[in-house]
Amino acid sequence: MCNSTSLPCSYISTSGYYHLPKSREVLVKRTLQKATTKKNTYKLIDHARKVKSPLQKAYWSTTRCGEIILQEGDKFSFKRCKQRWCRTCSHIRTAELINGYKHLLEDFKEPQLLVLTMKNCPGRELKAYYQKMVDSFKLATRNITKTHGLRLNGIRTWECTYNIETDEYHPHFNVVVDTKEGAELLRDYWMNYWSSRVGAKHINIKGQSIQDIQGTDGLLEVFKYTTKLAVKHEEETKAQDWIYQCTKGRRIAQPFGTLKKVKIKDEAIQVDEVKGEEKTEVWAYEDDIEHYVSGEGETLITDEEKAVYLREKQRIKALKNQAHGRNNVHPQRR
Repeated sequence: MCNSTSLPCSYISTSGYYHLPKSREVLVKRTLQKATTKKNTYKLIDHARKVKSPLQKAYWSTTRCGEIILQEGDKFSFKRCKQRWCRTCSHIRTAELINGYKHLLEDFKEPQLLVLTMKNCPGRELKAYYQKMVDSFKLATRNITKTHGLRLNGIRTWECTYNIETDEYHPHFNVVVDTKEGAELLRDYWMNYWSSRVGAKHINIKGQSIQDIQGTDGLLEVFKYTTKLAVKHEEETKAQDWIYQCTKGRRIAQPFGTLKKVKIKDEAIQVDEVKGEEKTEVWAYEDDIEHYVSGEGETLITDEEKAVYLREKQRIKALKNQAHGRNNVHPQRR
């Protein structure tokens, strides 16, 4: 029973902290994702109009993603846009990819998370850089097999960030490799390839990181977004639109070696099951209050539930940052 007079009894207390039951957390996430996506997408639409981006129509489809949620008992369903810049659809796709490839952690001898970077590039060269990176990765894996007799297995994803100060793009690969030996060889071949073409000063070994994968966090790092989904400045919106243009129709996640590509459902209709809910209702999203609202004016979640979820999220993030800081300090002490 809840002892707090300010929090509903449906909240769970752990060591003095309150968090939502998983069933309610799903609805809170959907509401927050919808709000963030819509704000960001309207910025992309405004920019797309100015530059006549070919993605205008696709951006508009995202504003309608999950606009209506149909509740039938404990089932909550909505139509998806399935676009990369949609936070809701990206979260769904990431979860499906992790579920599809999490057997890597069980089948691989010592799974490693490898980050392969190269020098930043101006926007006009980003499309060409993408193809060069893919070609050089394939060449490196072939040469490793041919020279060392080692068949690398894993999955790679392409990600790109933007430096607003230099107006440059930073494309890189996040790679899960089955062994540490394979990860180190792949890093060395990557370094040698780019050093011979762009010069050693343009590619730094410190930018190529290798770390053990612990739990599903490594897979989450690999399958996260193509680029940062939230933007604050007009320059970031411009860069985001350009990254999406450059990767339109491109395969961002790609298995290699003997690993087969996992087919994910990627359904047009998403159905969430929320245990304990019983009624039938239609929930429509309202921009001005950033809530799903029924015909009677009831909101799908409360502001208090939002606040509890966000506080717990920040607390967990702080704990992870503390743990990450300790892990970085300990090796130096040795």
